[in-house]
Amino acid sequence: MTGIGPRVAIIGNAAGGKSTLARKLGKALDLPVVHVDSIQYRSGWQRTDTAECDRVLGLAALGDRWIIDGFGSDALIEQHINITALGDR
Repeated sequence: MTGIGPRVAIIGNAAGGKSTLARKLGKALDLPVVHVDSIQYRSGWQRTDTAECDRVLGLAALGDRWIIDGFGSDALIEQHINITALGDR
């Protein structure tokens, strides 16, 4: 695959295949995958505090190479889009 940078944000509707795509791309491109749901929700689907979730996902987004799949807060989605759009400039 060419034309895909080292940072990929996969955003879409629930049950739209984000995690499946992330796993397959992660394997094909040898990129670590961050699943937003695993950070946004604790066991039993108890929601993580928004500030804590944004902090953890924000730290993950600082990495040089990743695939992030899922939603998160609107501000966090915008951050992921901005990071991926800017690439390695």
